[in-house]
This record gives sequence, structure tokens and C-alpha cells, in this order.
Amino acid sequence: MSHLDPPGLLQAFSTLTLDLQRLAQHQEIEHFQHHALARLSQLLAFDSAWWGRSAVIEGLPQEHSSCLYHLPPGYLVDWQSIRHLDVTVGRVHATPGQAVIVDMRDPDNGSALNWLGQRHGLGELLCVIHIDPQTHLSHHLTLYRKPG
Repeated sequence: MSHLDPPGLLQAFSTLTLDLQRLAQHQEIEHFQHHALARLSQLLAFDSAWWGRSAVIEGLPQEHSSCLYHLPPGYLVDWQSIRHLDVTVGRVHATPGQAVIVDMRDPDNGSALNWLGQRHGLGELLCVIHIDPQTHLSHHLTLYRKPG
């Protein structure tokens, strides 16, 4: 992946959009998210990702489905153990549709998130959610980068 000028970036985004549309039409649903993240990683620099859907119950997300991309299966269990302390949850739900960036090593973001980042070799995250207006389910995409 290289830095692109504005016209090149627009072309790369257009191609990505068409590729995602083709994936949605031709991939089985259980494989779509993984393939979509692999394709997205060709345009955006990230090391791992978490794409999921949840309901917010008593202020905390209750996962309905998850796709972990280059994250171990134990990541979800570890996150669930600290979700009530994860500053990301409040930040993304305060501004649905806008991405938030969180430094997982910054002590101001809490020792629980610091622990999660250290345990899984994660430095920072970018997270965005969309709340379905009819079901009120929250769809989230979180992209992670390693420290450094």
C-alpha cells in the first residue's frame, strides 16, 4: 500500500466499493466479513480488526455476532471482562457514524484498556458504529494497529 494523491485515492475507494459490492453478491454470508476486511486492508493500514453487531443493554454492548480478523478467539472473552471500563464504548455511542481513535497505551484511557492492548499487542484503535434505526442494534467496526 502506498500513499495516493487525491485522484488516486478516489479511484482506490471507488474500486474498493465495487469490490465490496461484488463480495456481497458472491460470498456466502459467513465468509463475507473476513473477505471484506482482507480487501479493506489493501487500502487502509491496520493489523487486525473486529466487526460485530450488538444490542446495548443497561449501557453495555451484548454481542450478537463477531468477526475477528487477525485476533485470537480469546480476544472477545478478554474484552467482555473489561467492557464496562472501555472508554471506546461511550465515545462511539456518543457520536454514531463518526470514527473515534483511542490509544490503548495511554493511561488516561484506563488500566483495563491498557491491559487489553498489552495482552494482545495492540497500540491504538479506530472504531465506528452504526445504530440500525429499526432494530436499535449497533454494528461496529474496529481497526487495530500494533504499537510503534
